[in-house]
Amino acid sequence: MPETYEAGGSGAVMAPDKGLTRAATARVTTRHAPPREHRARPVSPCDGLPESAGGARGDITGDVSHLVSLRVLRPVLEASRAVGLAPAELALIEGPPVDSPDAVHVAVERYLELWDEVSRRAPRPLFHLDVARMGGREHFGALGFACAVSPDLDEAFARLGRFCRLCTSAWTWERGQVEDLAALVLAWHTAPQAGDSVAAEHLLMECLHTGQLIAGQPWRPVEVHFTHAGPSDTSAHQAAFGAPVHFGRERNALLVRPEVTQWKLAQADPYFLAFFERQAEALLAKAPRPESLSAHVRRLLVEDFRGGLPSLGSVATRLALSERTLRRRLQDEGTQFQQLVEEVREALARRYLGEARLSVGEVAFLLGFSEPSAFHRAFKRWTGETPVSFRRRQDVSHA
Repeated sequence: MPETYEAGGSGAVMAPDKGLTRAATARVTTRHAPPREHRARPVSPCDGLPESAGGARGDITGDVSHLVSLRVLRPVLEASRAVGLAPAELALIEGPPVDSPDAVHVAVERYLELWDEVSRRAPRPLFHLDVARMGGREHFGALGFACAVSPDLDEAFARLGRFCRLCTSAWTWERGQVEDLAALVLAWHTAPQAGDSVAAEHLLMECLHTGQLIAGQPWRPVEVHFTHAGPSDTSAHQAAFGAPVHFGRERNALLVRPEVTQWKLAQADPYFLAFFERQAEALLAKAPRPESLSAHVRRLLVEDFRGGLPSLGSVATRLALSERTLRRRLQDEGTQFQQLVEEVREALARRYLGEARLSVGEVAFLLGFSEPSAFHRAFKRWTGETPVSFRRRQDVSHA
């Protein structure tokens, strides 16, 4: 199957939740994030990692560095209230209205926790899909309006990808192709967590519903794909999406006939498109910047070096990506997997050699070298000096 993708993305664009304040947002973020001491993430070795070639260092995929805006959070808050979650359980407090739902973000963990709880308390099956169909045009922000006044559905999908970060850094929307069908792919950038399958189904339905609204006429996907396992009976899902729904697939995606993506939108307007794009760009400049994929890979490499020399396959599996996709995305960021391995190896080598308790042979072993002589050659290639001379110089400078 030939596959091509353009990166970008977003969640749904919804109206602000007037009861959620900046203070409440802080409580949502800090109260429900897993305690940092329980996270499997090395701290000290990463202090020596380079910050160039791919962005600043940060937490690995799935950590609290991934955020969602109030526009994304609002539907699950409404659903949470509908199933009986009390304000105290939602960690909300009373306060003045938020100035802009684009200005406040919460941890993606909290967003997924809420969807998981909603699914447990749902009054009927597929309640999360019903919630996805409740949004209307009046709930669109700059992103939604930019999509609505685009020339056709394909251009609308392109802007959905382009301005994704207005809503979240936890996932992106990517246009692609699967055989002879156009694909709109929801790509997660977080580690697997309870609630993400419910959220994925909600987001794809929300995207379909919004696409139908801006098209001004009904359209259906040819197929709907989800990566998670599904029920034995998928008839309810198929009735909801109006198309065959397949679970356990490689990606979350709506597969659409190419001619449908060329449908002209009822409200297409080049003047308003330029206006809303300028507005979206201005908001995007203020939005939290997500960590780059290469920075995520560096973090995982530091962890994986503890168990031997990391492989492309092992890192791709932890990121829930195929090896080909991981290679391509790293290339898009101007780097390669082996280059990152060498950068992390060098950074860790410098740090380990600074620890007198470790012999040069032990450092070589920790970094996955088959023998000390191979480590000697690699270190001299990186730094122009041998490990022994580097350690001696470090000792003198700290004397």
